[in-house]
Amino acid sequence: MFANRSDAGRRLANELLSHPLIRQRSPAGLHVLSIPRGGVVVGQALADVLRCAHDVIVVRKIGCPGQEEFAVGAIAEDGRIALNAHVARALRLTMDDLMPQIEQVRARVADYVQRFRQGAPLNVTGKVAILTDDGIATGETVKAALAWLRGQSRDAAPAATIVAVPVCPPDTARELTELCDALVCLLMPRRFGAVGQFYDEFEQVDDVQVRHILNSARGAAADRPS
Repeated sequence: MFANRSDAGRRLANELLSHPLIRQRSPAGLHVLSIPRGGVVVGQALADVLRCAHDVIVVRKIGCPGQEEFAVGAIAEDGRIALNAHVARALRLTMDDLMPQIEQVRARVADYVQRFRQGAPLNVTGKVAILTDDGIATGETVKAALAWLRGQSRDAAPAATIVAVPVCPPDTARELTELCDALVCLLMPRRFGAVGQFYDEFEQVDDVQVRHILNSARGAAADRPS
């Protein structure tokens, strides 16, 4: 169990400190990428310990029509769609069925990029990108983020990608291991209901908190020696 998201981030960071991909890099060669909103709190705690840059990577899940909380895929900030074909087939959903949700999610993604990064592109060129959230259930949003990172041109791509999360089901962890250079996860419970069950405190994170955290992170990065 974790006390809260900050506790989870600090514990993750302590685990990462001994990881070979982290040890061989200076803080300037690391970049934490958090999935908003809850992941931003975890990401800042990570970045504080690692003394590295932190920003958001914007991905949003595509909900099943009529069951919005059930993810059938996700959209990354370049509009790239990562669809879980197995789930879509099982639910007999076509692209036409999903198009209303897809258009809504694309608009939300564009809004988040503007809201949280003022429209600025991410720059992870040559860095070890540490992708984090407050937990992973199905993994659709993380898969979309990884697809976006893998899709960067050679001269803009990260040197390596680590997925670092407090909690994730074992099956999802196995899938993600194939999609990144390393997966670091503190808890992999077989009985997994929702991410929040593994936290003593799991309050909603709002846009104001996210902007405050990111503005503070950018200010700290500007003051940090290069």
